[in-house]
Amino acid sequence: MISSDLKGTLSKISDLDYLVWKDIGNVKESLYRNNDIELDIMVSEDHTSVLLDRLHEEGYLGSINIIPEYLKKIYHFLKFTPTGYIHFHIYPSFLSGNHFSKEFYLDLPNFYSHYDLFNNLKVATPRLESFYSSLRYHMKAQSGLENIKLSDKENFNSFLEHNDDFSAHYQEIINNIDAYRYKSHMKVKLENFYYKFCYRLYCKITKRNNKFMLSNLKIAFVGTDGSGKTTICTSIYKNIKRKLPVIHVYLGSNNRNYSTKTWFLYICYKLFFRFFKITNLQYIYWRGLAAFEISRLNDTYNRYIKTNSDGFIVIYERFPIPGFLDFPNKVVNNGEPYITNKQLKKINDYKIFWESESEKVKTMLITTPFKIMASRRNLDKNEYTDIFEKKKIEASFLNGSSINLNVIENNGSLDNTLDKIYELL
Repeated sequence: MISSDLKGTLSKISDLDYLVWKDIGNVKESLYRNNDIELDIMVSEDHTSVLLDRLHEEGYLGSINIIPEYLKKIYHFLKFTPTGYIHFHIYPSFLSGNHFSKEFYLDLPNFYSHYDLFNNLKVATPRLESFYSSLRYHMKAQSGLENIKLSDKENFNSFLEHNDDFSAHYQEIINNIDAYRYKSHMKVKLENFYYKFCYRLYCKITKRNNKFMLSNLKIAFVGTDGSGKTTICTSIYKNIKRKLPVIHVYLGSNNRNYSTKTWFLYICYKLFFRFFKITNLQYIYWRGLAAFEISRLNDTYNRYIKTNSDGFIVIYERFPIPGFLDFPNKVVNNGEPYITNKQLKKINDYKIFWESESEKVKTMLITTPFKIMASRRNLDKNEYTDIFEKKKIEASFLNGSSINLNVIENNGSLDNTLDKIYELL
């Protein structure tokens, strides 16, 4: 059965000039599997911007191909689910040729009425699909750089057996094929070599992608230890990474990501400063703790800035929201009379910065009941006490904070939790 997400989308775009133009047999089969659905659609120039707007309204994430460069933009709009994704691969009329270059462009506005409806999805008629397939076959053969599929050759031979308006139009295009070429043979060969070998290696090393997000999306997952943040972040990251540029950044602090300075201050705090808390020299304790916390915040700030770039989806595991778990609230609430003015100013500067940044991030608070946490892993007494204290901070924060948090109850299966999150994305 076709998913409700796709049904709603198809209803929204039913009045637009578009159609699925290739691999229609595979498309029909995939609609009932409800996992990865790939829809290669062609849309008229007049309706392209309307289609993109409606897909955005339906919650699809949009990107464009930036490498290699084509005459017209190719758009990718995706909606993710726990079992896969729906991918609208949007072509501006007919753009084809070598897989990497797509060096031929034809505007074919008169064919959008030649479609069949399949569960409210507009698909090219068999004859129109065969026409497109034959054009692709001829254009790919022109480059001499690709192995032509046997199915494409069979479709081509079958197409030529009929004489009608499509075959006449096909012959007219083939007779003037160079008029539709916008890249030279040499450029196609160079692009083919570069993108097939060099660029793929570059992407593998740098974890880059040849797509650029049309709008910035930053997602942060916060919550107590044991709430399931890491499992959720990893699952979402792996799913999105298959199709879109995405980065997974850990913004928490632990002894594995401390800078040298933070390590030094941490050791000083543990071995020296903390013993002054029980004396009349509490200012030594609080100033030592503040120095460590400021250095830790600076480490987090540096990791955040390095990955704060356009064109990517960014998934943050933990986020130092003032008043919540990863911000030095102990120093803010209890240490102000003892720390220096310089330290106080530095903490306030970070507080203002992270409050401002939190407005740009879609933050998900993952809450998990104690009983479920205990069923997933063994909790010793110290862990239980620590989580209990953090749960109190969580409850207090939710009651008094003006920051917009999406509360996700992780009290069922992982798929159910992911489904709630994807709905919010």
